[in-house]
Amino acid sequence: MGHTGNDKPIKYSSKVLNDVVMDMIMREKRGFIEYKQTMDREDLTQREWLQHAYEEVLDLALYLKKILNGPSQKSEEL
Repeated sequence: MGHTGNDKPIKYSSKVLNDVVMDMIMREKRGFIEYKQTMDREDLTQREWLQHAYEEVLDLALYLKKILNGPSQKSEEL
């Protein structure tokens, strides 16, 4: 990784936190590849940022409801 001398981006933290940090880094990289933008962009209004966040939360609600509604053909034990 290079940040701490081991494979953790944050030296004194849990594996879960390090996994989330790595997921965020990879998501930022994918976003830049697809949109040629980072979260530092300044072309959106606060309302537009809120709209994007709202749409992401709606997607999350659908994913959660799908799981809560029961097993599907490709289900795994949680």
